[in-house]
Amino acid sequence: MTASLSAVHRRLLTILLSVTGLFALSAAASGCSTFSDADAAARVDDTELSPDGLAELIDVISVPQGGDPNDAEVVRQTIGLWIQVEVINAGLDDAGTPLTDVQESDARTQLESQLPGFADLSESTADALVRVQATSNAIQSVPDFQTLVTESAQASDIYVDPRFGQFDPIAGSVLPLGLAPIDATAVADVTG
Repeated sequence: MTASLSAVHRRLLTILLSVTGLFALSAAASGCSTFSDADAAARVDDTELSPDGLAELIDVISVPQGGDPNDAEVVRQTIGLWIQVEVINAGLDDAGTPLTDVQESDARTQLESQLPGFADLSESTADALVRVQATSNAIQSVPDFQTLVTESAQASDIYVDPRFGQFDPIAGSVLPLGLAPIDATAVADVTG
């Protein structure tokens, strides 16, 4: 399972790394929740990542690549990846091109053939991986991907349970609590 999952994860990370820079462009207007939601590890708008779902994603995505499931950075990276996928999906929905049942079915077929043990995963974890794969496939045909991500990040309500950290919309990642987020003004001065 490790080699196949690593290849799938590397492909997605390559695509999503470019998204991280796009979050910097949209950070000034991005909405982040300040209220607590005890039943969610993270949330983007109305889509939640449960603590159990997070634990399963860590086991499937990070552990096969040598990540320690108890390492706070591994946890934050997994939450950040999940948030990025959900923001992209919100953008696809807003653009009138949501993931279709066919795209999700094709992604499931891909994972079933490329990822040994996929059938043994819980339904919620399998569905999360299908969403990641379908999103990865879908964004390759988006003509103005940068605008889609920027607008979606600005419009999204993003929450991270404070025990895991805080979402930094400029970095597009989850940071430890107490670590100052990147200054949007400084980024605009450098990029603009």
